[in-house]
Amino acid sequence: MPTITPITIDIFCSVIDNYGDIGVCFRLAKELSTDSAIVTLYVDDLNAFKAINPTIDANYTSLQKYNDITIKYWDEEPNDYEPSLVIIEAFGCKIGEKYTSKFTMHNLWINLEYLSAETWVEECHKLPSLQNNCLNKYFFFPGFTAKTGGLNFEKWLLDVSYQQAKEYVFKYLSLDPKRINDFIALIFTYETTSLFPLIEAILRKHHNAILLLPDSRSTKYLLEDNKDIVLKLQEQYPNSVWHKFSMVPQDVFNYILKASDFNIVRGEDSITQAIICGKPFLWHIYKQEENAHIDKLLAFCDMYLKDVTSNENKEILKLSLLSLNDESYLKDLSNNTIFDKFMIKYEQICMITKEQSTTLIKFHNLSSNLLLFIKEFLKQNN
Repeated sequence: MPTITPITIDIFCSVIDNYGDIGVCFRLAKELSTDSAIVTLYVDDLNAFKAINPTIDANYTSLQKYNDITIKYWDEEPNDYEPSLVIIEAFGCKIGEKYTSKFTMHNLWINLEYLSAETWVEECHKLPSLQNNCLNKYFFFPGFTAKTGGLNFEKWLLDVSYQQAKEYVFKYLSLDPKRINDFIALIFTYETTSLFPLIEAILRKHHNAILLLPDSRSTKYLLEDNKDIVLKLQEQYPNSVWHKFSMVPQDVFNYILKASDFNIVRGEDSITQAIICGKPFLWHIYKQEENAHIDKLLAFCDMYLKDVTSNENKEILKLSLLSLNDESYLKDLSNNTIFDKFMIKYEQICMITKEQSTTLIKFHNLSSNLLLFIKEFLKQNN
């Protein structure tokens, strides 16, 4: 019988924006490893990694292990580096020449791009780009269609039910078990005044709502920078719960997203899991110069809402997403009612998000699509 060459993969991750980059790379490494690849994850900031994976020793720069994943501190000096069969350069992190000089035509070099719903992504997905060392580097785009790399999620989470997740989260966060049936909203965003009308809309519909507030920029913005406004809301809705909690491991955060009835999140990793969970969500996208982030958000709206038959629901979802990301949209709306409309239409929005989740899961996840691309490359180069 022919021997099967194991697929070895190096993932290089440079931590730029807090935990987003390492969050994506760690999740991908876990899923690739589950799919039988042999993965080494190179990270240039072990402190950030430790925040989402407490098993990491941030002061230990030699080899570490997490289950079957090898973890190495990414130093400028390669220290006898020997490349794996596949090298993934996450988000254009620019692996140095001391590393790339070891690459050969037998290595598959992949530039893993950021998630985008823009239409040009399909055209660029899997395209080669000739580098200075005369080797091709291939673009690989996560995305929302069958012509992209799909979304980066772990398949095990699909088997966790909403009820199982709620029971887990209530125990982990020491929430009152008598309130397990109360409405839960996760708030994990950047700073924005749009949070106040949004939270008010949630509390008007659900006086007993539990607001989960992870240690983050939005929680500091709410509980410290604007504590007077929050105190008034707490007085107005005394049965609401504002539960602040420290950073949790990535797997625990998965459960929190799955347990929440409404996920208001930022970042590529969090929004991907929120979408796959199939519950209503809003995405606070990372702000870019010249409002490029709004163009990306509009592209997401066009893609995500294209099959929604109700024009009213489509408009509510689109305006809610835009209003969270740009306060000026709220100023153009009488009495800031767009978030109230979202909550009124919540049950119908549940149906929309569930249908979209089901559709996107059918496109398979990023790990599965990457491995298919790798096997195609190996077949052509053997």
